[in-house]
This record gives sequence, structure tokens and C-alpha cells, in this order.
Amino acid sequence: MSKRPLTPEDLWQIPRVGRAAPSPDGTLLLVPVTTHDLEENRGRTRLWLHESGRKPRALTAADADASQPRWSPDGTRIAFVRQDDEKKSQIFVLDLRGGEAQAITACEEGATDPRWYPDGKRIAFAMRVRVHEKEERAYVSEERVPRFWDRWLTDGLRWHIATVSAEGGDVTDLMPRFRSRMTVQSPEGGWDLAPDGKEIVFSAMRSKPKARTRWGLYRLRAGKKPELLDTPGWDAWRPRYSPDGRQVLFGWAADDPSWARQSRLATLDRKSGRVQTLADKWTLSPLEWEWSGTDALCLADVEGRVGLFRVSRRAQPFELRRGGTYTGLTPAAGRVFTTHSSLKRPWEVVSCAADGSDERRETRHTAAAIKSFQLGKVEDVTFRGADDAPVQMFLVHPPKPRKKQKLLHLIHGGPHGHFGDIWHPRWCAQAFAAQGYLCACVNFHGSKGWGDAFANSIVGAWGDKPYRDIMAATDWLIEKRGVDKKRMAVSGGSYGGYLTTWITTQTNRFACAVNHAGVCDKQTQFGSEIPENQGTQAGGDLWSGEESQAALDRYNPLRHVGGIKTPTLILHGEQDYRVPYIQALQLYNILQLRRVPTRIAIYPDENHWILKPANSVHWYGEFLDWLKRWMNS
Repeated sequence: MSKRPLTPEDLWQIPRVGRAAPSPDGTLLLVPVTTHDLEENRGRTRLWLHESGRKPRALTAADADASQPRWSPDGTRIAFVRQDDEKKSQIFVLDLRGGEAQAITACEEGATDPRWYPDGKRIAFAMRVRVHEKEERAYVSEERVPRFWDRWLTDGLRWHIATVSAEGGDVTDLMPRFRSRMTVQSPEGGWDLAPDGKEIVFSAMRSKPKARTRWGLYRLRAGKKPELLDTPGWDAWRPRYSPDGRQVLFGWAADDPSWARQSRLATLDRKSGRVQTLADKWTLSPLEWEWSGTDALCLADVEGRVGLFRVSRRAQPFELRRGGTYTGLTPAAGRVFTTHSSLKRPWEVVSCAADGSDERRETRHTAAAIKSFQLGKVEDVTFRGADDAPVQMFLVHPPKPRKKQKLLHLIHGGPHGHFGDIWHPRWCAQAFAAQGYLCACVNFHGSKGWGDAFANSIVGAWGDKPYRDIMAATDWLIEKRGVDKKRMAVSGGSYGGYLTTWITTQTNRFACAVNHAGVCDKQTQFGSEIPENQGTQAGGDLWSGEESQAALDRYNPLRHVGGIKTPTLILHGEQDYRVPYIQALQLYNILQLRRVPTRIAIYPDENHWILKPANSVHWYGEFLDWLKRWMNS
């Protein structure tokens, strides 16, 4: 069968595989798999049961979302989350020995993240409760963070931990008078139940509403108020009890105004309260972690990948696996289960032995879809960037390369993220490469995975070293990979949109630019839902005098728009509170007034990310049409 290039529509025909839940004995595997329907403009998630030697089978219906599966201690039942008739998420239990799934909660504001007690008779979960009445006429707040991502936090709702019988019945709120926020997002992963079932530890906001935001760990025991634990640093999060229940593993970070601050791992002795930081000389930051015996396993950004590491109290971290990107870390029965992808392979579940050996592919949900497509070659190269420092980038080639390559820079956000060896449906390098573009994914100064110094080198100077890195990469690509100087484009989202716009203020060497949800004015960006540390990142503020204001403007694209001549496409979600869409309107209006060729597309039902299938296809269409228009395709 002849293969064909990948299209944006095809991205929505590839199933998306979620975090696996292995049974207690490791012989069975539950996997959430999401499929999408472009006509209905939505996706649905089903739970699939995998057993060695047998064909996977769906456990849940195709017409109802199901997620977050959790095995009972004896492996005979599963608890999971599914929407009820009112479109609220509730906890359901399914007996694998027979019968239909039964709802065991009917919480007014929904329930999520179930955990079984060790006796299998009760289930702990998170639910939303109202701690004060919602103001109907306006969004009213005195809190430091009145809104987050794409919703206002003025509805009076808070996440609490509750319990219910595994057979259903009355729900007990374990923290009825607790008013602090457990999270401003989903509580999944932010708390844990002790192996003996006698206490719960969770992360929650420990600062006062008007104070600078700070997160800590709380211990919750039956009949008692939550107790704030003594943890190091400014923030502490993601607690995990050890298998013997004696220790709590958690992440913490120091009081550092830089968004590039390093996270660390520590253990808290449950009896004595003693805290011990692990791997205190490690320069990487763990992303997620779980216990494996007496040691910890964690995932961390490392040189454009996400690797698997073992961390002990007596030694520095040891790398077990690297290659592509791992997520969804779950140890069970002597093996480690994760989901894995790369720039050439969508997400699937894999497992390996506890020492990192014997990696196996556990699922093949995407195999049938992906086999039809001709994917481009991926290169991992290093060049000399700003200050002659080594800088890494991935190159994704067109399936049918040209002698004179058309270049498309895909600039990552953060800025302290990276463009990794990962299958990325929203910014799929293979989908762009399939249209004939050599995609350059530069991990410029500021990117995570190369140590603290590299990440912090751009704080207060967003437009300096990253700009020079992109220019050096462009020169290298012209010399080493035959790029056509007249057919080059630059694009990016969030910080990547900022850097795209900054580049166009400094040079006219690119045929066109695409800015998605990008910062164009650092002053306006104080309207973000995370105003804390904006001044540090931007290099200055508006209230500390003329010198500070001048520093704020030094790398502010809006103060340098007189140099822009590059045709620019601007894409943004109207519900984006991370980078408010006024940023897009400002840039569009200014470039229109200056008669620079400009086009704008605002998605009224999207946030910082374009997530709905039909919107995504339209977004890719706008993007690719703009490239064709200005690169003479």
C-alpha cells in the first residue's frame, strides 16, 4: 500500500492514548483511549482492557466519556470517572466479574480522581463544594489570582476530598471547613491516600488570598482539621506515600521569582516530620514521580527528551531510559508503565523493568491509523548559538525533500519549555513537514533540560540570546541543509509567538511569520492571570522608576514595531487568559495601520490552546495557507 502525506484532518483520526492503569499483579492493563469525530466536533474516551495473549476489548460504552481508572486492591473492580445525565463527572464502579457500571456519587458540582481504601470498602475522591455564594451580576474578587487559564475563580467553588462506600450512598466531606484552594486546575495527582488508610496528604494554597501565591502540604486525619506540614522552600506539591507508609515523597521549589526555577524532590518522615532533600546537586527538574520500593522514580526534561530516572537517598539520579518522551509514570508488579511518543510515533503505552531494561510496547491503538502516512526523517543536531554556546535543535524533513529546502521555524513556548522529541497534535511538526517544509525546532537559551544556568540565562532579556540562537540556526541551515534564503518562515505560540514578533522587529529576512497567542506588549501582559514575577521575566516594571520602565521596554516588541515589514498571520483564542487576546488585536491593528500585510483569526470558544477538532483543522488551514501565500508554494 502506498503511503501519503499527513494532513491536519488526519491528526484527528489518530487515537490518543492516555495514562495506563496496571492491575495490582501487573497482568491486566486499563488504558483510556480518545477518538474524535470531526462532524460532531468532539472526542470521546473509552477504557480498554489489555490482557497478555488476548485482543484488547472496550470496557465502557462508545457514547459516554470514561477516564481515570483505578483498580480495587483485590483487582476485581475498577473505579473510574464518567459524566452523568447532567454532564457532571461522577465516580462509577464496575465489577469485572460481571454486571454494569454503577454510579456511586451524585455530587452537585461533580467528582473526580477516585482512590480505593486498602480494605476495598470505601473510595476517596475529590469533589467541588461551594464555600461562598457566587455573585450573579459580576466577577467580584479580592484574591491575588481572580481568574486562571480560561475561567474566573469567583464562583465560590473549592475542591475538597471526600469518601463514599464502594456500593454508593452518602458522601462524607473530610474537610468541610477548609477554604483554601487545593488547586486552580484539576486536583488529579495533587493528593494521596496512605497505605493504611488512616490519613491523606494533599497540596493546597497556604498563602492568604491577597498575598503572593504559595503552596504547601497538608495532612488530613479523620475527625481533625487539615494540618499544615513543615516543608522546605516556597512551594510544595504532588505528595506520594511510600509503599510501607513511612515516608511522603514530594516536590518543592525555592523562593525564586524566575519561572525557570528548579524543582527538587524530598521525603518527609511520617512519624518524626524530618525532611530530607534528594539529589541536591542535580541540575535537572523532576516532572512527576512515584515510589519504586525504597527509591523514587521520576521523569525529567533532558536535552530535548523526557527521560526516566531512579533517585535514592544515597546517590545522585541514575538515568534508566531516554529517547522520545515519557509521561504517566506508574510502577506495578516490578515493572514501570508509561505512555511514550516521539516525533515519528504517536502516544502508546510501554513498560520496562524496574532497572530500565526490557522495554515493551504494551498497546497499538494508533498503529492502524499511522501506517497509512509517509513521515519525514528526524535529525538531532547541535550548532553554535549565542555567545558561541552549543544549542540543540530537531529537524523534521519533508517526506519528499527538495534540493532547495523551504524552512519553517517552530518556536516553543514557556519560554522555559522545550520542543522535544514528542508527538504534538497541536503543533505537529510532521504535519507541517508533510506540506514540503523543513521544520526546525530550536531549543534556544532558556529551554529546560540543559541545566539551571542555561534556563535562567534569558530572565529579563527574552529577546536577546533566543533571537541570536534562531538567527544562528538559520545561517547553519542555509549552509548545511540547503535552505532557500527566499523561502523561510518563522512561527511560534505563547512565548514562541513573542519571539516570532520580536524577530520581525529586528530582521526582514523571513518571507512571513505566524504568531499564535503571542505576547507583543509586556506592559499589557500584566493583565495575564499569572501577574506574579512578570516584572522579573520582562526585565522591569511600571512602578519602580524610569530605569525599570526602560528595561521593560528593551525587549518589548510593541516598542519596536517600526521595523516590522514581514507579512504576519495572528491566531488567538478569545478565552485565553494566559496571554489575553488584546495582545493579538494590538499587533493586528498596528500592522494594519502601517500597511504591513496582516491577517487575524480569533477563535471565540478556545483558550490558550486550540483544542476542538473543527477549530484545529481551521487553524492548520489558516497557518498553511499563509505559508503558501508568501513562500510561493
